[in-house]
Amino acid sequence: MSAPFLTLLLLASGSLWGLFVLFVSHVILLAVALIPTWQGFGPVVTRYATSTRTAWLTIDDGPDPSTTPQVLTLLKAFRARATFFLIGAKAAQHPELPRMILEAGHTIGNHTQTHPQFKFWRLDPKTLAKEIDEFEATVSSLHAPVPLWFRAPAGLKNPFLHPILAARGLHLIGWNARAFDTQLGDCARIVHRIMQSLKPGSIILFHESQQPKVCLEALESLLSTLRDEQFELILPQPHDLVAGRRRAVDIGSVSCPDLRWSAWSGEGNRLNLRSSERQFQDNGSVLCRTCRSFARSARSRCRPPASRSKSGRASHQVKRGV
Repeated sequence: MSAPFLTLLLLASGSLWGLFVLFVSHVILLAVALIPTWQGFGPVVTRYATSTRTAWLTIDDGPDPSTTPQVLTLLKAFRARATFFLIGAKAAQHPELPRMILEAGHTIGNHTQTHPQFKFWRLDPKTLAKEIDEFEATVSSLHAPVPLWFRAPAGLKNPFLHPILAARGLHLIGWNARAFDTQLGDCARIVHRIMQSLKPGSIILFHESQQPKVCLEALESLLSTLRDEQFELILPQPHDLVAGRRRAVDIGSVSCPDLRWSAWSGEGNRLNLRSSERQFQDNGSVLCRTCRSFARSARSRCRPPASRSKSGRASHQVKRGV
């Protein structure tokens, strides 16, 4: 029974408990929107399944010329891999940096086009879709693969987000190890807080660009500590990702014959690409889509990807990768 119906029923019977039910339901909705790891609106990946001492380092808010090259140098020195969740507008300003990230063997993720941090949780479906699609258009214009991973600014979400992501074949990536490194200036505290939460299969949240000096010092200290603790930073396989208690990306259950994973370019498995991905018709009807599992969504749509024009219509094919 829905909360509004129960509220009306109780109020009609003369009981003020209806107001309490309405209040509690709104508190729950707000909590799901504002707490990044809560699964209320749909799957949020917060870890990956593994028995080895490995973790996934994710770095938000780049690229930035004051930090990204140095971050890449540190990662190379410690033989670490990472996923950079980029802001589309910054990538457009510094197109050489996303290329540097990919050429160094790392991957990128969608962190929206403009990073509307303080209002993302209350955006309407059209604006949400625009933030996501403009990022994809930016990345596609750089001749880079469009990511499979999406991270909301500050981890915020609303009921419209998951259907929009599912329609685009995107997966919402959260975290389970963070240190609020954009607010702390003490590198030792940043590393300590991350290590306190760290376990095999953890997803580490880190940021660049906001405090360049703190970012670089803390990252070097973190990488050194992880090496001493014999923790390796890797790029997990998509089928190992876990949202809540379930696998988030069930590649084995997708029946489409042309859905497969392959290397992008260069030496080794730098970037997993889906050489074929489903296409969606974005005509503004995202509210009609129901939130469903990604595996079931993938089985139901398996067509070549398309980028979106400003009108929202599919235009040209894009590569989609992790």
